[in-house]
This record gives sequence, C-alpha cells and structure tokens, in this order.
Amino acid sequence: MLLETAWEAVERAGIDPVSLRGSRTGTYIGVIAQDYGPSAADAGEQTAGYSLTGSMTSVVSGRVAYSL
Repeated sequence: MLLETAWEAVERAGIDPVSLRGSRTGTYIGVIAQDYGPSAADAGEQTAGYSLTGSMTSVVSGRVAYSL
C-alpha cells in the first residue's frame, strides 16, 4: 500500500519517475508499529524470510527509494 501511495504522490506532483533514478532524492516516511497481516511467527517456511523484512518499519523508506 505504501509503494502505491508513494508512486501516486510522484505522479500527482508531475514528476517523471525515471528522472529520479540516480538523483539525490530522499524518501522520508513516518511509520509506527502495526498489527496488520500475519505475524512473522505465523509465516510459513517458504515466506518466513520475507515476512519480517516486508513489515519492519525500519526498512519501509528504503523499499520505496529502491522501487522508485
């Protein structure tokens, strides 16, 4: 949901996403702990490694920066 919202913000600002690649652009995101979705303890063996990094609040801005 955050990636989609970030992309929409870039579009609405009239910024070409391709122009951001290699630029000195920062991503600043405020997040709090959440209880949405399954916990890491409930993840299956195949997804256990992704569930933790996919939901950690400390990595969300990096995920957006990498994706944009």
